[in-house]
Amino acid sequence: NSNGSDIANNIWPSGSEMFNEEWDCLASRYNLEISYPLADRRLVELLLRIPVEHFRAGGLNRGLIRKAMEGILPDKIRLRNDKGWYSPGFPQILQ
Repeated sequence: NSNGSDIANNIWPSGSEMFNEEWDCLASRYNLEISYPLADRRLVELLLRIPVEHFRAGGLNRGLIRKAMEGILPDKIRLRNDKGWYSPGFPQILQ
C-alpha cells in the first residue's frame, strides 16, 4: 500500500521531458501556451486523497473512471482495454 508522497514522486519519473522548459519556449515563439490539465495541482491533490485500490476497482485498470462512467458510456467503450497507461510512472504507483 503506497502513501501519498510515494505516489506523488512516481507520477512522472525523473528524466521525463513532459514539462521541459524548452517546449514552453518553443510554443511561445508561435504564440501558443502549453498546458497540462491533468497535472493541475487541485486535481492531483484530489487524486492523491483517493485510496490507490479505487483506481483498480473491480480488478480493472482505470477502475475508478470505468465505474464512474457506468450508465453513461456503452460497456463496449467503457470496458475496453486497448489503451495505454495514464502516465509513464503509473504502473509503479500500483505496486
